[in-house]
Amino acid sequence: MMNTNLYKAQSLLLGWMSFKGLVSYNVIKSYCKYLNQQYHLGEDERPAWKIFMPLFIQGNIDTIGDGKFRVTEPLLIKGKCGYVYTNIFNEKYQDETDFPFVYYSNVRPKYDFSIEYTFYAKSILKSIPSIDKIVDNFNRLTINDFTNFDFKCKKKNIGIAKRIDSTAYNYFIYPNRKIVSIPSWDTAPEANNLAFCYSRVICEECNGSYSSEKNVLRVKKIHFPIILYRILLIESILRGGKPTRDFDYYIFDNISKEIVEELNKILCKSISYE
Repeated sequence: MMNTNLYKAQSLLLGWMSFKGLVSYNVIKSYCKYLNQQYHLGEDERPAWKIFMPLFIQGNIDTIGDGKFRVTEPLLIKGKCGYVYTNIFNEKYQDETDFPFVYYSNVRPKYDFSIEYTFYAKSILKSIPSIDKIVDNFNRLTINDFTNFDFKCKKKNIGIAKRIDSTAYNYFIYPNRKIVSIPSWDTAPEANNLAFCYSRVICEECNGSYSSEKNVLRVKKIHFPIILYRILLIESILRGGKPTRDFDYYIFDNISKEIVEELNKILCKSISYE
């Protein structure tokens, strides 16, 4: 991974953002466009999705609101059998994972970390409210005419929706025609992910599946909540797993059934069991 052009571009992005401090997404997009050209990454339409977004999703970069982002402080996460740590540059190869600037070690790394904590995935998941309750608290609107709406779930015309003349899914419409406004990505990057997941629930679609025999969890990659992704990523790595992805799914191995049960409470029982 260290020698790939994408890794080099991401390394420069992190270094540049560390120097700049708070950076708007528009400025990040411009810099990613430059990096895409310099490193011939071949991502012509949305280079920020290829360079910036993986770092944001896995926690190397985080939002502070108002459309601004910053590099997170070096972090040490202690598990029962090892340590996950992040944002240490020029790190030794043997601690690398398949995720840039996320490392795993069986022994405590010899660095001074700004943040250290012991990781309990189950406790963290228990503290997260279910997606139906979160979406229900979005700002309610008074709209009675839905003829100009395009629904993601076209069979039932409920769930996440957008105006016909728009590209953004900004609305969530319940079966009783109650409608709420989904906060914009700039103000609340998780809002759209949560609404999409709940839309699958009310449209009777799964958000993922779990194999109890193999302890492998598969969740739909598109609009999966970032906070849940980060928890599952760390849990899998700390338990000796090798998280991966295919075209449609994030795949987390070494995930226990009790973790999936807590996840299923958040996702309104939309993880199926195999």
